[in-house]
Amino acid sequence: MELEAEVIQELRQENNFKLQEILPFTTIDDDTYQHETVNHFESAKRQCDQKILMSINNIKEKYPKYGYRSVTKELHRLGFLVNHKRVLRLMKENNLICNRS
Repeated sequence: MELEAEVIQELRQENNFKLQEILPFTTIDDDTYQHETVNHFESAKRQCDQKILMSINNIKEKYPKYGYRSVTKELHRLGFLVNHKRVLRLMKENNLICNRS
């Protein structure tokens, strides 16, 4: 089923087919396809978050007083295209926020 979802995705991207045009020719229904693609997206997002988090930890080891704004700027310098809100969320979830002194 995962392979079938990938083929559907390729057809949609490369040939601009609508989902309703493709699904009648497959053994997968609309709800299953939507669930499969959402799970794939969430999995990819978690993997990306882990890479970002590793870099945040490295930055915080080198610059322990950096807040989320400085960490975001440093991530941009390292080549990450990441939003400050995502950095803030990851830092909060992992107790990496420094308190004002």
